Amino acid sequence: MMGFTADGQADPAMQQQRNQRLGIVKSAIKAQRADIQIPKADPGADGWQHGKTIQINDPTGHLHGPATSPTPQNTNSRSTQ
Repeated sequence: MMGFTADGQADPAMQQQRNQRLGIVKSAIKAQRADIQIPKADPGADGWQHGKTIQINDPTGHLHGPATSPTPQNTNSRSTQ
């Protein structure tokens, strides 16, 4: 599992949809966090970019892929409705 760690890694359309759905103003959040120091990455981190990685097969056989349609308003990826 990994997360986005820099600008430009996430799909802009996905970000815009999230921002609208959740009422997020990215520039305001970024300004609030401007004083946070970014630590140096551990040399053993970022294996997917700089080292060996492994891919574990899903034991359920479920094939993962991108969403086929945008997330409906007032729901999230885990909603059951």
